[in-house]
Amino acid sequence: MFQESRPEITGIFQANFAQIDTTIKPIIDWAAIWAAYTPPVGWTIAGRASEIRFMQAIYNLPSIRRAPVPDITLYEADEITRNKMQENYRLAPCKSIKLSVDLGDGIWRNRSEIWIQNVGQEGFKELKMPYLSDASGFWGANQKIGAQIAPAGFPASGGLGANDYVRVHGSYRIIPTLVPDLGVKPFGSAQGFSVNVGTASPVQVLPVRNSRSLLYLTSTGKIWFSFASNSAGVAAAGACAFLSAGGALSYENGRLAFDGGRGDIISLKNTLGFPLWAIAEGASATISGTEYF
Repeated sequence: MFQESRPEITGIFQANFAQIDTTIKPIIDWAAIWAAYTPPVGWTIAGRASEIRFMQAIYNLPSIRRAPVPDITLYEADEITRNKMQENYRLAPCKSIKLSVDLGDGIWRNRSEIWIQNVGQEGFKELKMPYLSDASGFWGANQKIGAQIAPAGFPASGGLGANDYVRVHGSYRIIPTLVPDLGVKPFGSAQGFSVNVGTASPVQVLPVRNSRSLLYLTSTGKIWFSFASNSAGVAAAGACAFLSAGGALSYENGRLAFDGGRGDIISLKNTLGFPLWAIAEGASATISGTEYF
């Protein structure tokens, strides 16, 4: 019987922002977190899952005028509450917490923006939901999450003042898929590849390879893929699985693992030798990696 283990490792993170912090500051570096983890003797990592469990901002902004307390009652409709909060942003200065994501290519992409005001004391903002939520809830092993404090409001109030502060803190969970380390196995050949995949039609990324033993790849964008003799069913939300942008896929020690979803429809025996087909979602992507056989 094939053995595997999925231990859960938890940790905490915090980033502090003051007047001198005007650029994007990394909050979570998944690659650094994974680099600090060492599997037990006799085991090797076949797959990685990374998840934010909790993320919150604590802030105090005495440098700007205090915001009035919005007249919100318990039984008001959500739309009315949102309108009153929006009006409050016009009545007093604001600053914003801009959350950004690096997919592993060194480029920060703005994900969301949360406005904050001087509430006369420390304020609190939940940052994970909905500001960093997505379909899977998991992050690629090479991705980063960062934040920047920026001007906001009508008119914008500038950056942080001398006595202002923002602290972003939270907790995370990583789940390695561990399999027995069977030792070094000689291979006849290893071949690197890099293939551009568009959104119009599936592309064959790898050929038939009956002797395939190991496979590692990553993609710059979200792709849908399948190991099959042809490209039938390979489409966004089609009869195939998906790999998240910046995520990794590995086939090692008889185990297929990847940062994405719908893995239940991937047949392991097909992974052994069938071609790999893929199509990108949203924008073109580059799939690159190494195949051992």
